[in-house]
Amino acid sequence: KYIDQKYFKGFKRKNESVGTRNYIGLISTVNCSATVVKKIADKLNKYLRENQFHNIDGAVCLKHSSGCGMNTSGKGMNIFNRTIEGFKTHANFGKVFVIGLGCECAQISLYKNINDEIEYLNIQDEGGTSKIIDKVYKEIINDLPKINSIKRIDTPLSELNLALQCGGSDSYSGITANPALGIATDILVQHGGSAILSETPEIYGAEHLLIERTTENKLINKINDQIN
Repeated sequence: KYIDQKYFKGFKRKNESVGTRNYIGLISTVNCSATVVKKIADKLNKYLRENQFHNIDGAVCLKHSSGCGMNTSGKGMNIFNRTIEGFKTHANFGKVFVIGLGCECAQISLYKNINDEIEYLNIQDEGGTSKIIDKVYKEIINDLPKINSIKRIDTPLSELNLALQCGGSDSYSGITANPALGIATDILVQHGGSAILSETPEIYGAEHLLIERTTENKLINKINDQIN
């Protein structure tokens, strides 16, 4: 238990994970379906801007330039699969569509699992680009009331996972934004939350600050204090 527990307004999912947003996700498994997911997301965001769904933050398309012309096994495909899996099960998505072409290396069959909030389609199975865009768009429009019914609830900070990423260092970020985010992260961790620090080369010169915060280092210091 953490003293003086703080809370944030989060979206609790069926698997008990908690999101800070309630997005509709459109994920391509291959570069060939990138245009499809983008066009669906664009149409949805236009509709959402013109209509009031207060608990939906928008539609997000996750597209890339890979998924085919690669080995169907091995480290490369394994990392690719894990990335797609991580996106489609992200707590910030209230509904997800995973869309492939049909003949690529990264088949949607690699990602299928039983989940009411995730659907899988192939462009070739649906009759082409225009037809699948129309089909998915109409289905999501019909599902909007259900997606919008998910409401934010008070959630302990211990459920929050903060992602940190360098947005482009300048002369002042090391004495302004970075320390501020560091202090905020320390407060979050003190309340049981966690943080992920990406682009690790940016840590250069500040390794000792992170080591001081590791569980192992704190344990060593505690033992040394007891010995002394």
